[in-house]
Amino acid sequence: MKKLLLIILVVFCCASCVEESPVDMFEITYTVESSQWKLWDDGYDTYFYCEKEEPALTSDMYIHGSFTAYIVKVLNGVESLTPLPYDVYSMDGAGKRWTEQYTCEFSRGYITFIVKVNDFNMTYKPLPATFAVKYIIP
Repeated sequence: MKKLLLIILVVFCCASCVEESPVDMFEITYTVESSQWKLWDDGYDTYFYCEKEEPALTSDMYIHGSFTAYIVKVLNGVESLTPLPYDVYSMDGAGKRWTEQYTCEFSRGYITFIVKVNDFNMTYKPLPATFAVKYIIP
């Protein structure tokens, strides 16, 4: 019993001595207007995208940091964050159905938001969208 008590005491002492490393976290909100969506069509892949310059995405941040992106939705005055990729299932009055998938990519100095439409109807641009990106730097 004394050995068990001693082991528990040692574990608690060691756990309290662990120093947590500082982590810096910040969030940036990006709004993409309908006119900002550009069409990418290289003959193999077709989608809309909007590239935003982001100075916070330094080489160090890109290599060692972590990113989580969300689409911001407001329903009945309540804001919610849905992690990307985010799929929107739609149907028009004629019963035609399609899916839009929102996602994003990161590179040094840039974040790119992407909308893929499964019926490849690229005659209209996606609606405006707001994204929240949480950056974590160890």
